[in-house]
Amino acid sequence: MILSVHFLFGAAVGGALNNPTLGLPIALASHYMLDSLPHREYSIDNVENISVVGWHKAVIDLFKVAFDFFAGLVVLILLLPSSASLPWLMLFGFLACVPDGLSFLHFLTKKNNLLTKHLNFHKRIHIHQIKEETSWGFGIIFQVLAVISSVVFLLSLS
Repeated sequence: MILSVHFLFGAAVGGALNNPTLGLPIALASHYMLDSLPHREYSIDNVENISVVGWHKAVIDLFKVAFDFFAGLVVLILLLPSSASLPWLMLFGFLACVPDGLSFLHFLTKKNNLLTKHLNFHKRIHIHQIKEETSWGFGIIFQVLAVISSVVFLLSLS
């Protein structure tokens, strides 16, 4: 899944609980739940191989990732500009993106055992799919449904 989907869904499920003690871990767990669904995403091969190809080749991929993350944040802010719970929703959204951030840290270091274990776990979440074999149409449906349900729920919070 792309980061903006994770961000919006994490904000929505965290907000649904109306309890940060429950919302924080559930928002984080929502990442793995979404990644277990068939999906497609843009290529970040140069980020995944950043220790080999170098920063100069990874810049465009890093820009795509940053744009994607901030797109989710901007959509949330546009949906709920004056919500008192906006800071919590932003934190829930951020936490929903953390697993991909941990994967990025692994791509940088490749030698941290904890990050390697996380990456292996994260990859196992995708075990029932090979992204390249999932059609773009089918792979995007779950993301669109996740965004629509997130937006509908977030709007019901205001």
